[in-house]
Amino acid sequence: MKEEKLKILVVDDDPNYKLFLLRTLEEWGHEVITAEDGLEALDIMKKEPIRLIISDWMMPEMDGVQLCKNIRSWKDKDYIYFIMVTTKSAQPDLITGREAGADDFLSKSFDTDELKVCLRTGIRIINLQNELKEKSEKLNIAYEKINRSYKIIEDDLKAASIMQNHLLPPAGIIENINFQWIFKPAGFVAGDTFNYFPIDEENIAFYMIDVSGHGVPSALLSVTLQQLLSPSSERVTNGGYNNEALLEPVEVLKNLNQRFQMNGENQQYFTMVYGVVNQKEEFLKFSLAGHPFPLMPWVDFLPLLAGYLTENIKNIKSPSNQETEFSFTRMA
Repeated sequence: MKEEKLKILVVDDDPNYKLFLLRTLEEWGHEVITAEDGLEALDIMKKEPIRLIISDWMMPEMDGVQLCKNIRSWKDKDYIYFIMVTTKSAQPDLITGREAGADDFLSKSFDTDELKVCLRTGIRIINLQNELKEKSEKLNIAYEKINRSYKIIEDDLKAASIMQNHLLPPAGIIENINFQWIFKPAGFVAGDTFNYFPIDEENIAFYMIDVSGHGVPSALLSVTLQQLLSPSSERVTNGGYNNEALLEPVEVLKNLNQRFQMNGENQQYFTMVYGVVNQKEEFLKFSLAGHPFPLMPWVDFLPLLAGYLTENIKNIKSPSNQETEFSFTRMA
């Protein structure tokens, strides 16, 4: 035979039959170990890497069925192909053997050709099991690498999320205007951001931006927009806006729209609301760019804005945006 050679365990209490199997299998190049019964076979298998067993059914101490059940109960072991040799041929007996875990059956009066076919089948199954185990081990290694990579990415995203939250303004009062907020991004990092800051002694700017998509690309564009609209004294040298330009919501949105055009490579976009509160003149004006209209609670049929009663709502039309203006008076 040219098939792969195995270490085979022959289990039989008949010395003549056991000798016949021993000599036949060794002539075919296999390494053969013999046992008198199931108990001795179990002891041998604790020491030897057996992958194929040819066992008699009827034996003292432990028969072939009990031996097979014991082997099938083992966990985390290489698969062992089990051939049961028996004089039994009734259907209930064969079912009993199958239920115990036997892979194949040989009659006591088998010829060598029949034994060769059984061995070929066993070797094919063992080889398939070996391939499956090897692929499973490779998958486990790949899975561990992916998990490690994912953990690194997850840690980096968490760190980025902390940094992104640090860019948000603190809640509190700026020039008698009370700003409060809740920020709950869908992921670790997000394209949503907002800010409010004094432009000069009279005006406070505020904005909210929602960049399309999620994750790092959206967060990067969000940070870029934050830098352009930063209250820092360096914003002009960084390509941002000077104080005068920040006073006109419509112009700010028009300029951003021109600078961040979608094209074949860049499919990102953002919606935005930008506004300015002038405390001296007591008015608020803002403009929307694809963004939902702000929600305002009402008190005595007048909109309430951060401690001020607002009235005289009017819309100022422009070619590309709509600007809304409120006048307000301080609440008593």
